Amino acid sequence: MIAAASLVADKERGTFEQLLAIPLSLAAIMVGKILPYVGIGFVAFGMMLTGNYLCDGIAVQGSLVLLAVVALGVQAHHHDIRHLFFRLGAQRARGEY
Repeated sequence: MIAAASLVADKERGTFEQLLAIPLSLAAIMVGKILPYVGIGFVAFGMMLTGNYLCDGIAVQGSLVLLAVVALGVQAHHHDIRHLFFRLGAQRARGEY
């Protein structure tokens, strides 16, 4: 949600058009805008796991890699990344960008 608000603010200020003038693909720009929020989510996730272990003694049983992959999928769904790329692609096809 915060990533979407950031993109809307860029569009309202006119800075998104400046980003599109940079010789990068739209996907690279969008990943660059969303990646910090995914990183913050993983830091919060790690803090939650650490707090569970230190405070309650609850340790993760199983694969941490699989848990991280599932957490990435949850974050992708939460940030609705798929919808964002489809919407921006449709706007670009219509000539709005």
